[in-house]
Amino acid sequence: MKRSIVILSLIFILSGCVGNQLVTHRFKSVVWNTSPPKELISLHVIAFDPPSTATPAEPAILSLSDRGQASYIDAVKNSSDLLQMIAKPFPKKKANGLDDRTKIKKSIVLSVMKTDALLFTDGDPITEADRIAKIELRLTRGDTWYRLQSWDKLGTVYGVIDLGKVMRESSGSFNAKLSPTLSGTIVGAGEIGAGKNTKINEELMLKARHIDVSGTLTPAEGIIIQHGGIGRDLEGNVSVVLSVKIDGSNVNLVKMGQLFDDNGTLQKPEDITPKIIKTRIPYRLDRAKDVKLDVSADYIFRHVTKGKESIIEGDDVVTLYKGTVTKQESLVLLTEAEYIQLSEYYLIKDINGKEPVHISSVSKKYNLAFASRDEWNELKKWLSKIDKKQFPISMGKGANSWVLTYKGRQLEKEDVSNLGAYPEFRVKK
Repeated sequence: MKRSIVILSLIFILSGCVGNQLVTHRFKSVVWNTSPPKELISLHVIAFDPPSTATPAEPAILSLSDRGQASYIDAVKNSSDLLQMIAKPFPKKKANGLDDRTKIKKSIVLSVMKTDALLFTDGDPITEADRIAKIELRLTRGDTWYRLQSWDKLGTVYGVIDLGKVMRESSGSFNAKLSPTLSGTIVGAGEIGAGKNTKINEELMLKARHIDVSGTLTPAEGIIIQHGGIGRDLEGNVSVVLSVKIDGSNVNLVKMGQLFDDNGTLQKPEDITPKIIKTRIPYRLDRAKDVKLDVSADYIFRHVTKGKESIIEGDDVVTLYKGTVTKQESLVLLTEAEYIQLSEYYLIKDINGKEPVHISSVSKKYNLAFASRDEWNELKKWLSKIDKKQFPISMGKGANSWVLTYKGRQLEKEDVSNLGAYPEFRVKK
C-alpha cells in the first residue's frame, strides 16, 4: 500500500512539470542607456492637399436607434413608396456660406525607418530582432502668428509580413510496473501497470500585433505617440490630416456663375445668378513668411544583444536606447507666395484706381470684388461682347436681380474698357 502511494505521488509531480508557457516575459534581461551611440532611425515627412471626396449620404433610418427606427417606419408606412422614403437621408442643415481661406488643411505622412547596415560595436549589428519599441512624433509650429487647430483621420500603415507560426510540442510520460508474487489458487507471476501520457501543443501566430496610438494637440504642437507590442517594429508610416488656423477678417466677394455656355455662347443677363460669398481672408502681416512645422521624434530602440537567433522575445537580452531625431528641414505647409495669394482679393475700379464699381439689388449694395483676377477677366470679356442695347444690365430675375453701378449710376458699355482689377488685403492693426 505504501508503494502505491509513492507511485501515484510521482505521477502527479511529473505531470505538473509539463507545458510551460511559450511567452512569459518581454525579455530575459534589460539594460537602459541614456542615449544611443549613433542615430538609430531616420525621419522623413511630406505634406499634400487631402483629396476632396464627398461623404455618401447615410439613409435616415440608419442614424436612429432601434426604437427610433421603429417609430420612423411607423410614421412613413402609409407612403406610396415606403422603401424610397426609408432610404432617403435626412435633409442637411444649410451652411452659413462662409468661404474660409484662413484654415489650411493638409495631409501629412511621417515615415520612420531604422538605419540600415549599422554596427553598434564590432560584431554587434542591427538585425531583424531589433525594433523601435516606442516613438513620439512631434509637429511644432514655426511661428506664433498661426496655430494648430485640429486634426483627424489619424492612421498607421505598416507592411504586413507573414511570419507563419511558431509551434512547440512537449510531452511527458511516466510508467511504473510491479512484478508481485501471486499466491492462492493462481499460480505464476503477473504485472500491475500505472501510467500517464501528457502532450501539449502550443502555437503562436506571428501576424497579429497590437499597436497603441494616442496623441495630444495644442495650438503650438501636436504629438503622436505609438507603443509597439511584442514583436511589432514601429518602422513604417503614420498619416494625419492637420488643420492650421490663421487670423483674418471677412470680406464680401462676388460669384457670377457661368457667363458662357459649353459652346462659348454668351449667357443672357437674366440667366446669370450673381451670389455674394462672405469670405474670410488672412491678415497681411509684414513678418509672415512660410507656414511651416518643425518635425522631430523621441524614440526607444530595443536592441537585442543575445537571443536574436530566435523570433521569440522571452529569451532576449535587451538594451533599450532612448534617442531623438530631427528632420533637417522644416515642413512647409504654405509658401510665402501662396500665403500672399490667399490674403488678396480684387476690387474693380477705374483705371485711376479710385472710383469703384458696385453690385446692387433693391436693398443691398456691395463692392464688386472677386477672389481672383481671372474671374474679373471673364466678366469683362462677357461685358465687352454684350450688345450696347442691352445696357444698363440687369442680371438675374425677380428678387435675385442685380445691377452694376459706377459713379452713382448704372454701368454703361463705354465704362467697361476703363475698368480694372486691383489687389486688396486687410492688415492686422
